[in-house]
Amino acid sequence: MAQRSVSKKVKALTTRYIRLLNERKMTDADKALEAIREGLTSAPWHQGYYNALEGIATALKSRDNQFLYINRLDPTDKTHMTHLQREFSAHSRSPLLGDFDKGYFTAWLEYLRVLKTPDSKETLTEYLPAT
Repeated sequence: MAQRSVSKKVKALTTRYIRLLNERKMTDADKALEAIREGLTSAPWHQGYYNALEGIATALKSRDNQFLYINRLDPTDKTHMTHLQREFSAHSRSPLLGDFDKGYFTAWLEYLRVLKTPDSKETLTEYLPAT
């Protein structure tokens, strides 16, 4: 059976990773990404999930490029954010897409979720390394 989800530990690390990226703490974010990678398998879904997280970091590190999609996201535009969440959710469940793509869009859903709830304390602290 193909792996099409992440463990609670990886989900918590992903939340932490996204928050670190948004705080521009790139060294700590890189460490969190490495811990995420260690918690994933070589399954295509996991590869897509990791690829998206890595791509988000690359895009955020290149903030000066006005054409990068991520730099145009506005978390305060609730209508647009909801639209994106619905779109990415549909892609993550689409029978027309492969597991790699489904994992990729699931990671983007996580990114949008964290953007919408920046002060949430839902992180599973027992899984996170001390900072």
